[in-house]
Amino acid sequence: MGGRSEPVSKLPTGIVGFDHIALGGLPVRRTTLVAGPTGSGKTLFGLEFLMKGILQFDEPGVFVTFEESPSDLRQIMASFGYDIDGTEAAGKWMFIDAALKSSPPDAVIGNYDSVASSRASTKRCGASGLSELPSTRPGHSLAGSLKRPTCGSSCTACPRRSKTWGPPPS
Repeated sequence: MGGRSEPVSKLPTGIVGFDHIALGGLPVRRTTLVAGPTGSGKTLFGLEFLMKGILQFDEPGVFVTFEESPSDLRQIMASFGYDIDGTEAAGKWMFIDAALKSSPPDAVIGNYDSVASSRASTKRCGASGLSELPSTRPGHSLAGSLKRPTCGSSCTACPRRSKTWGPPPS
């Protein structure tokens, strides 16, 4: 069938132990779904993925939240000793609050994915609470926009389990 396949390029996460078991990190310019029950650390993984990118690799990031407020997420990061205010002030970190408040459901992704992907310097993206989106394919448009050549991001999506995704594994 042809020549030899090239291995997928990996982006080191900087998360202790994870890069080893993931054989170098997460695939570059691809979306990685981190799934698990409430409280299993999905959002924290996404937040740390971005912060380690900034601190260890000078790779700016965007975190899109569909559920928790940016102020709550800042508080979580501060409790781990991270200077989230400093990274935001330096233009290295940006929160996008995409929580469904009173806006029409079809406006959420269209309004926020272009903001995240337009930041040419963004190398990493995290998203949390995707199951809050009224869609059978949460985050599809966001993930697609982050694959654009001008963005170059790797995205870590951290949804809660949703009924639209089927039952939990047995």
